Amino acid sequence: MNTTAMFSGPLASQLHSFLEYKRAEGRDHAEAERYARHLDKVAGQLGATYVTYELAQAWAVDAAKRGPYAIARRAMFLRQLCRYLHKFDGRTYLLGPRAVPRCPAPRRPHVFTRQEIAALCNAAKLIKTDVAGSYYIWLLLLYTCGLRPKEGRVLTIPDVDLAEGLLRIRETKFQKNRLVPMSDPTLEAVREYAARRCAPSMLRDDDEYFIRFHPHRNDSHAQYFYFRKIIKAAQIGQHPGCRRPRPHDLRHSFAVHRLLGWYKDGGDVLQKLPLLSTYLGHASVIYTEHYLHITGEILAEADQRFHKRFGFILGGDHE
Repeated sequence: MNTTAMFSGPLASQLHSFLEYKRAEGRDHAEAERYARHLDKVAGQLGATYVTYELAQAWAVDAAKRGPYAIARRAMFLRQLCRYLHKFDGRTYLLGPRAVPRCPAPRRPHVFTRQEIAALCNAAKLIKTDVAGSYYIWLLLLYTCGLRPKEGRVLTIPDVDLAEGLLRIRETKFQKNRLVPMSDPTLEAVREYAARRCAPSMLRDDDEYFIRFHPHRNDSHAQYFYFRKIIKAAQIGQHPGCRRPRPHDLRHSFAVHRLLGWYKDGGDVLQKLPLLSTYLGHASVIYTEHYLHITGEILAEADQRFHKRFGFILGGDHE
């Protein structure tokens, strides 16, 4: 992806170089891209050709409006950027370690209930696009296949193998490729959508993406805007102690529901975690643990299994 086109300010080449460096490390750069675009805008307003103290301060003032977590994350990004750019331009302002506040503990991701998933899908079908059901198919793949939001957006028509029921996910996070099988109900819905998407009137030489969001833009900002509309139409509220629902939380919900299903089936969850890790495209099982936060339902299943196996030791009626 050419990140140079993202920027128009005097720091365009430096920001592009930094993002390429992040990408080469195999790290998640979505947040960095978002911050870099905003910094590019502020740099353009100030006419800054390198990162100065004034630029850092102006950016920090804007971050202060967004809460302590945003302040910490932005400061961390700016410190990484400045340390990188200082290697090439000694004038670059360097933030000391104390300039980066400690991130407050983030709120837990929103784990959708199955009732919320149904309401979400029904509301998504009402968003009008050139090909009917585009937002529905996108959200369906995030939940039933555990895709990252961007992975669903950038699927090309050849990436969707309707004969084998497979999705080809190419060069995503950790620079990995993987094949993701679809369940029968999901495959049926995808085939119905494909019949509309691949109609001659919908095929364009300059539009290879399988999910056609047109007339809306195919980018994270547009999708997040319409996701908020879908959430509102589905009347899904924010769970206590959790952040507001995001598209990525559908992937999280997929992992948690899969874990819960294994618990209910009496399977060995720890033995199955590598399978889930491979399916999600993680480089290690360690990364998969991020998605497997304990919920009340999972805790109840674990407690029930414990008492079923070892209740005789504790005494009393644990049936």
